[in-house]
Amino acid sequence: MARPVALRPESVQAARRAAHPRQTASAAAQMSIRVIASPDCPRRSDAIMNGNAGTVLRTGASRGTPIAAATPYDSAVPATIATGAHAGFIAKDYTPRMRILRAMGIFIVIALAHGCMATSVTVRMRPDFSGHATITSRLYLPGMRAFDGIFAGLGTKFDVVASGATVTEHRKSLARWCAPYLRSGQSLVVSHERSPGVRGTDDLKGLVLGVQDGNTSEPVARQLHHAGKVADVRVYPYDAIDTALDDLEAGELGAFMKLEPVMRWLTATRPRLQVVATGITTEYLAVAVASGNEALAEQIDAAQRAIAGRGEGTALAARWFARIDPSATAVLL
Repeated sequence: MARPVALRPESVQAARRAAHPRQTASAAAQMSIRVIASPDCPRRSDAIMNGNAGTVLRTGASRGTPIAAATPYDSAVPATIATGAHAGFIAKDYTPRMRILRAMGIFIVIALAHGCMATSVTVRMRPDFSGHATITSRLYLPGMRAFDGIFAGLGTKFDVVASGATVTEHRKSLARWCAPYLRSGQSLVVSHERSPGVRGTDDLKGLVLGVQDGNTSEPVARQLHHAGKVADVRVYPYDAIDTALDDLEAGELGAFMKLEPVMRWLTATRPRLQVVATGITTEYLAVAVASGNEALAEQIDAAQRAIAGRGEGTALAARWFARIDPSATAVLL
């Protein structure tokens, strides 16, 4: 009968080293978000790490596996995430280039009248727990409230605004509106993998809701926040809707709100995202012309009546709105 063999501590450490091969110096700049190293078995080369087992996620990070105490990096591999990071956002950046870019961004925000700046990090993992981080800084400026600003160009830069514009009491003071051609409302989009229990606005408690700056979804989101139904509202620049949907897929955002026809179209190529609620509001979309331009408004109304008379409105709805909820969205031509 074979006798049991007691392994000395040195043998155990050798076995661990065999199970965790060292990485190259280039891999030292990659991120690991699990505790896969120990002081006696560093995952990175001693030349880079000075014998320390390095990880760049520090106490307080809520993405990945939080670590009680981070070990220091050598100056050759500066840390990129600071203590207190939460939900993918970081307090400050340590890489020299990011310091410069951040300083420039803050200066621009201050110079352009009290905007704000947010920095986020996306961590991508490989099966061996190595990976990399992408750091994104975004500027949110008052001057970037794009949609309402478009009406200022009516009668000078262009004749009509016809890109899914919702009629509101405020916008009635900015333009002359033709007869509505579409009735629709706000819809709610989530990642069905990350938030399978969200089916409507009553299921958003504790989540961050994203909207576009100046969009008619923004006041709806603000009301939900005021009522305690969402944890926060994150406002994206009007031209950054793809960034918002990227954040939704990555889990940095809990839900996104916008008119149903737009979200049906944008989620058609994003299988992980799903429109889970429609008809949150009732809104009417119409063509706008410059205030006082009654002649052009009458021409457009006459053209819309002709389209309706020929049955073309029904044909357009069948072609473009096949996946639309008919109780929430309808063509009025």
